[in-house]
Amino acid sequence: EGEEGGRGVMGTVGGLIGDVFNFFDSTPREERITKQFLQGSQAAKREMETKGGKFYSEGMMETLARLAEKIDNVLDEKYPNGAFVRLNLRSPKDSCVNTQAMMSSLISQVASSSLPAPSSSSSSSSPPSSSSSSEKEDLALAIENTIIYLTALCSSLKIKARETKEGDKSGEEEGGRFAVWLLGSSLRVYQDLTRVRLHEQMGRVQLILREWSDDLNTIWEFRSFVYNNQMTAISQYHSGTYVPEILDKKQEILASMREVFEKVKEKLPFALTSAPYTLDFAVCPKTLKCWVVEINNPPPKAGTSLFVWENENDRKIIENGPFEFRLLEAPTKPEVLSTIYEPVLDILTELRKKE
Repeated sequence: EGEEGGRGVMGTVGGLIGDVFNFFDSTPREERITKQFLQGSQAAKREMETKGGKFYSEGMMETLARLAEKIDNVLDEKYPNGAFVRLNLRSPKDSCVNTQAMMSSLISQVASSSLPAPSSSSSSSSPPSSSSSSEKEDLALAIENTIIYLTALCSSLKIKARETKEGDKSGEEEGGRFAVWLLGSSLRVYQDLTRVRLHEQMGRVQLILREWSDDLNTIWEFRSFVYNNQMTAISQYHSGTYVPEILDKKQEILASMREVFEKVKEKLPFALTSAPYTLDFAVCPKTLKCWVVEINNPPPKAGTSLFVWENENDRKIIENGPFEFRLLEAPTKPEVLSTIYEPVLDILTELRKKE
């Protein structure tokens, strides 16, 4: 709806999760934002209700209802098989850990696993087992848990077209209302909206819907670094994910990404200025077809995955080469488990015990 419409919608989403920022607080910015996200909304709601007011105004709810309706219309008209929702800043992938879709995916994947429940020494805080076979089993379990977690995380972000009638609880995780809920429950979205509001740039915030593709697998995502219109380095996106199939097809995957890069690089605005940027690819595990899924800022604003920006040698490679395609080749258990959100790891452990 133009700049004003965008500012109103995104401002409302930000308001729903307690956007009260104290400029004079000496606490570091990230810590303040996180603290407010966890505490601010409920505290503000209680205070307002104590005074006889309403935390969620009718105008706010009407705005969000219109946004949900617009998303439903787009789903019906363009993406009947589902869509992925995000801001042009970041996606709300952190909020889907609270969805039934993710829990269902975790349960079904664990049920089909042939690996046993973790041993008594398998927690990340426990000392390594003296048995080499036990260590191998625990590492294999950690690797599989990472794959299960990321697969569930990805699949639960799918926004399905709403098929159920109003009031039917089976339809709670579908359609525009679910998309708005994902955005409003995301700490990543909250942080991004807070930053742009501080700089009075809300008009630049956009909501994006993309057609869902089951061929895209988040485990097969890669981040490349581009300097002076040349791809200087590539890393697997999820630094703690060990996938032997990716290692086996490393050269074919690289060739597929290079081919796509050569097709798109001159079409990007950076080609005129030679400005650095990161380019994220997704590769289909079956066909090795490659897509560009995201364009981001250069490091250090963008993460560097298996490269360490603080490491002088890694930084030189990213900025100047020589070209390197880095994959996780010899994983350790703590390294792999670092990928998994800790509460989900606890859930996986309990599910395996039940199996």
